[in-house]
Amino acid sequence: MWHEIERYLGQWRGVIAIAPLVAATIVAGSGLGAFRVLEWATIDRLFQARPAEPTDRRIAIVAIDEADLKQVGDWPIPDRVLAQLIEKIRDLQPSSIGLDLYRDLPEEPGYQQLVKVFESTENLIGVEKAVGDNTVAPPPMLEKLDQVALADLVQDDDGKVRRALLVAGKNSRMGLGTRLAIDYLAKRGVELQAVEGSKNQARRLGRATFVPLLGKEGGYQGGSDYGGYQVMLNYRGSRNSFDTVSMGDILSDRVPPGFLRDRIVLIGPTAESTNDFFFTPYTHGQDANGKTAGVEIHAHIASQIISGALDGRPIIRLWNRGQEGIWVLAWSLGSGVATWIILRSGRFENNAFFIGTIVVISSSCLMLLGLGYGSFLAGWLIPLVSPTLAIAATAIMTTNYHSYWQLKVANERLALTNQQLETVNEQLHDYSRTLEEKVSDRTRELQDAKRAADAANAAKSEFLANMSHELRTPLNGILGYAEILQRDRDIAPQTKDRVGIIHQCGSHLLTLINDILDLSKIEARKLELHPSDVNLATFLQGVSQICAIKAEQKGIEFRSQFDPKLPAGIQVDEKRLRQVAINLLGNAIKFTDSGSVTFAVRTANPPPNSPPIDASDLVCLHIEIQDTGVGMTPEQLESIFLPFEQVGEVRKKAEGTGLGLAISQKIIQMMGSQIEVSSQLGEGSIFSFDLVVPVSQTWETEKAHHRSRKIVGIAGKKPTILIVDDHWENRAVIANFLEPMGIQIVEAENGQDGWDKARTLHPDSIVTDIKMPVMDGIEMIRKIRFSSHLKSIPIVVSSASVFEADRREALEAGADRFLPKPISLDELLTTLETTLNCSWIYEDISRQPSSASGEIDGASTDAQSLPDLEDLEKLYDFAVRGNIKGIDAEIDRLQQSDPRLEPFTDKIRQLTKRFQVKKVREFIKSYLSE
Repeated sequence: MWHEIERYLGQWRGVIAIAPLVAATIVAGSGLGAFRVLEWATIDRLFQARPAEPTDRRIAIVAIDEADLKQVGDWPIPDRVLAQLIEKIRDLQPSSIGLDLYRDLPEEPGYQQLVKVFESTENLIGVEKAVGDNTVAPPPMLEKLDQVALADLVQDDDGKVRRALLVAGKNSRMGLGTRLAIDYLAKRGVELQAVEGSKNQARRLGRATFVPLLGKEGGYQGGSDYGGYQVMLNYRGSRNSFDTVSMGDILSDRVPPGFLRDRIVLIGPTAESTNDFFFTPYTHGQDANGKTAGVEIHAHIASQIISGALDGRPIIRLWNRGQEGIWVLAWSLGSGVATWIILRSGRFENNAFFIGTIVVISSSCLMLLGLGYGSFLAGWLIPLVSPTLAIAATAIMTTNYHSYWQLKVANERLALTNQQLETVNEQLHDYSRTLEEKVSDRTRELQDAKRAADAANAAKSEFLANMSHELRTPLNGILGYAEILQRDRDIAPQTKDRVGIIHQCGSHLLTLINDILDLSKIEARKLELHPSDVNLATFLQGVSQICAIKAEQKGIEFRSQFDPKLPAGIQVDEKRLRQVAINLLGNAIKFTDSGSVTFAVRTANPPPNSPPIDASDLVCLHIEIQDTGVGMTPEQLESIFLPFEQVGEVRKKAEGTGLGLAISQKIIQMMGSQIEVSSQLGEGSIFSFDLVVPVSQTWETEKAHHRSRKIVGIAGKKPTILIVDDHWENRAVIANFLEPMGIQIVEAENGQDGWDKARTLHPDSIVTDIKMPVMDGIEMIRKIRFSSHLKSIPIVVSSASVFEADRREALEAGADRFLPKPISLDELLTTLETTLNCSWIYEDISRQPSSASGEIDGASTDAQSLPDLEDLEKLYDFAVRGNIKGIDAEIDRLQQSDPRLEPFTDKIRQLTKRFQVKKVREFIKSYLSE
């Protein structure tokens, strides 16, 4: 019994260890602010999803809009007009008046008149700016009467206002909304009281209890400015939360007599030109139209306090980090247990590693989201991001542990089999002199044991192949759609950057998978080279461009030094040579924080013991990668080419698997050379090798030129392509990519379906998977090749089964090309161009911006791509006034009227997105001066 209990606990030991480890890591990351961007976005989505609350009739806003400024003709508003406005409002008998305008200095005419109005209006509250560097003093008369509050609003590090500053400053001055709400409640007998026994400065006001933010809350980190008494700001909605009238309505007596009676009245600017606007949770991205006026935010603060004290409206509360830790641990344990139970049940059969994990993650996240939304409606902002990450991480790690556990069980069975084999061998030795019948029996037992051992070894290889197939299938959809979105010019640049990150991460995962498969092929002596004619200049330029981008991101210099005597073309396995070059250059960039990385290629004398080189047939290339990075010690140099060995800092070790150099060395050895390395600790390293390759005189320069341009269509007759794949997402990737080019797509979900549709439609080409239900791709290909009417149709195999045996089987069955998944869309186009014998229609690059980076200046924009002088002066006028919205509207109009102005308008749009109005003004002025 104890053995069974121990065995049961051993199975669950991994889950019990994984969940707390994941929870601790994520809680630590949350405490360090690693997820605060996601936390901000989650809070914003909760506010946006919550139904808007009714208009608060206890508060009204007197807005100073653009029409008022136009009528007055000046900003700031003269003291005489402001005095008249306050007198008019005072006569309408409000409960209190909040003046959200700075009046530390006179704005003649009418200053003395305004001072008298200040002195005679007992319920008027002025403002000052007391937080930060650029402080503004209060109106002197109102400060003397102690009728002053703070106009400061607290912004999170992303620029949004999510917190309310109730009290701050040396004199513990209340914020404007707080002061107005406290005065309003005091007239109704509601006083602020301290909560007895509270250790966190909690205060009770009527039916509401306020607990200050200390910067140690779980699930939210706004920034470092937690001074004063701050709480979460519970907005009523994005629009129409308060009755609003304009200054012109008040001055022209167009407001009913009882409209403002017994209300809190806030006076403040809502004109865009005053620039008194802030981002809030209701603002989408950096959309200036979604910003909220500061006076309206003060109204929300006052409404939050009053409605909480009188109506019991929830005050948003947060958990501390200890509660967050328990919360995350609970979800992590639940995710791990659920994942383990599903994987152990085997309900999803071969797809359990993929579907079972997704089921656990999806259902858990939906449940968590429902709890979070319900809690938010009740006034509690519980952590959502950290438990979501814990759910996903725990489920994935538990899945990996399950795979490890299965492999461990298989190894134990193999060890048991080996032990039995040894026992059988001993018995055979002992009974070697017995009857021939006994020897025969024991020999049969030995053969059975050997078959069991071979089956176990075959299971290992099958497990590796299945895992590769299961991972490549979803990666095909991820990378395929990422490439499609990157080609879409209609999506925003910021979205395109994010899609690029998705593609980069997916490609990195694919590289790790390929590294593991390559190592297994090398160990099994199954890795083969496939030389082809290569345009050497194009190859080196492509590698340099990829690595130059990585170097630029790190802020280091990337140098390319190519011998002008290099041959135009060579014969080499382009894929494997690129793999080696990018791996060596990637390592050099990764371990270089300052200085440069140099990629040098030149002709050289052949290495010793090599056959003589005929200059017309062979060439010796010396390829060298030099960096100014951290360097290595002699001890480290002895182990860098071993599998899973990594040197350097722990942080940088986590960026790879330790297989790259081992695989690269094996590939170069198969090419007949050896990677040499010299390094000095703290000064840098040099990796080099000499490669003797045949010279080629044939390469495809025209296609290389065309590949740099976007394909938008196909010339001549529009072909029909049949896509056969049992995964709809794989079919959708190819269909969504080819259909916009005018190619007609027909889909089939298995080999039998593909065979039937091929006979009916007689397509121009077929793209098929291998492993499918009902009828697999190999059988379908054989039937097509045996058909007299269909045997000439070009067939391209696209499969996640990437072993050489799978490729050879597909080509022997009759396939024309084999493309591994995830499929490269550029490689697909090249293959179709060959198999269909077609010509592509390329995008006209003459209408593209002249700079790849989008950066232009006055020197790079000719007169043909500049707006008219009148349009330039109009833009300059908007820039002088700081009217970003006007600038954006004008450049949108210019770009629509003349697409050639796109480089000019893109430059201005980049500056306005970062609110760099001064640079916009200087940029336009440089053309006006010409």
